[in-house]
Amino acid sequence: PRRGIQFSIIVSALYFGMTYFILPNIAEVLFSAGGRILIFILIAAVVSLLTIRMGESEARFRGVAERSSDIILLTDMEGRATYASPSAKKILGYDPAEIVGKEPLDFIHPDDLGTMPGAMTTIQEGTSVEGFTLRFRRKDGDYAFMEFFGSPIVKNGVISGMQVIGRDVTEKKRDEEEKKARDDLLNAILESMIAGVVVIDPETHIIIDVNAVAAKMIGAKKEELVGTVCTNHICPALKGACPITDLFHTVDSSEKVLLRANGEKCPILKSVVPIILHGKKYLLESFIDISELNRAKEALSESEEKYRETTRRLAEIIRFLPDPTTVINKAGVVVAWNRSMELLSGIPGSEILNKGDHSHTSWISGQAGPVLID
Repeated sequence: PRRGIQFSIIVSALYFGMTYFILPNIAEVLFSAGGRILIFILIAAVVSLLTIRMGESEARFRGVAERSSDIILLTDMEGRATYASPSAKKILGYDPAEIVGKEPLDFIHPDDLGTMPGAMTTIQEGTSVEGFTLRFRRKDGDYAFMEFFGSPIVKNGVISGMQVIGRDVTEKKRDEEEKKARDDLLNAILESMIAGVVVIDPETHIIIDVNAVAAKMIGAKKEELVGTVCTNHICPALKGACPITDLFHTVDSSEKVLLRANGEKCPILKSVVPIILHGKKYLLESFIDISELNRAKEALSESEEKYRETTRRLAEIIRFLPDPTTVINKAGVVVAWNRSMELLSGIPGSEILNKGDHSHTSWISGQAGPVLID
């Protein structure tokens, strides 16, 4: 600014002198010349200051670009690079000079070429583009996943090029792919199980995931269950009285009740174990419908009761038969010994019933063992 002001003073002095010698008697002209001198000085100072600020701004940009861990590219309207930041060497292995003069399409993976033209057109039309991911070829021939952010460069109101910032997201992309692979494997395991499985957030009691068996048992679609509170569909426990998180009960193959979507209660055999997914704790609940098992148990119990009743009645009939009668099973155990048999043998039933090894024959042959009457 000092040089600009000095130059303006010299020019203004010449102008003032010329005005004085040409029109020495007109004071108004002198005052007008003085005003012009002041204007010249101000204009020179502003222009010089703006020039310095532009230089400082460019220096700051280059300083930021050179220190940035991201790749910064400046291109012309055709996409040819006019500047590449030094980070290109660290991320891609190229010296900046190896990128300058080339188009991005020279480095893009063939399968991603369809994305680049659309993004370039958007920027060329004056709109910024954020977060589009492409595979960019490294110098060693491998590809890095790069996330790009592009914006137009405007000079004098006209778009003259593009500024593109690229961030290496290869590790992030690999982590996402590994996470997806783990999730796919987990879903495959859950869907192949014959038991209903539900994943629940222990803090909010919100259902995170369910398999097809669980959804069918509950009587609702997966989309209707995920994101809802488990007490609305699965567990009839009151809020604040969860057996696992509030009462700290252990549920391991325990008989519980499943609350179905239609309000019915279904008996289940349930287990709950804590698991960690993606660094966060969850509850994995698995259960099977034991309605049929309970009905089978009831039917078996009823059959056993009928059998016992039939046996009891048969024993009563045998006991009062007029002929001596005994019943021995295949193991030689006496299961019936009526009163007539007691009179004939002289052995009370209390001494012979439920005894095995053919002990019922000892009163006939003197020793226990199979005899003709068997």
